[in-house]
Amino acid sequence: MRVADSSAERARLSGWCELEARRKILFGYPHWIPQPVTKPPKPKHGQPKPFKSVQAKRTVLLVTLSDETGTTIEGLRLRVTAWENRKMADITATLEVLEVEQWVCISRVDFLPPAPHGNKFWRRFQLAPEISGSHIHFCRDNARIGALAFSKAENLPNAAPIETEPQSFRDICRMLERSWNVDGLVGVKAPDWDGGFLC
Repeated sequence: MRVADSSAERARLSGWCELEARRKILFGYPHWIPQPVTKPPKPKHGQPKPFKSVQAKRTVLLVTLSDETGTTIEGLRLRVTAWENRKMADITATLEVLEVEQWVCISRVDFLPPAPHGNKFWRRFQLAPEISGSHIHFCRDNARIGALAFSKAENLPNAAPIETEPQSFRDICRMLERSWNVDGLVGVKAPDWDGGFLC
């Protein structure tokens, strides 16, 4: 994988890192959206068919963000994805920018993942070779690799551990506030694991 070498590419990655670091405020009242569960279509069989297992149901929270003046930051959003039937397990949060009509993940936090994360470039960037438990893929850490780090194939390979595992959804909200400099997340409602409660 090459390091970003064009000035335009460096400027784009720098802008993403600035978005990650700048102060942001929750805008509006986000709510959880159940995701349709489908299985891939078989060859020559058209559209995906519903997958009936409730074990695979996920729910998504999309958060619009604003600056200190209350103006929404266009082309930036925060997404949280959780399993509907697995409380406090394998929760993913992403900070995303809109690039040419596609949302690109510029930073990600994996809370309580089911498997360790291996840092592909740990020697090159003096990172832990493997992380067990919650970890964050900072934009700034992956921008050191170059633009390809943000592709679907590479999926932000550089990560750093989160020292304290979250014990509640409120803990997750606090960690996201600190990691991405966002105010107002602690008031967001948690997924409806137990009939609904605040994080």
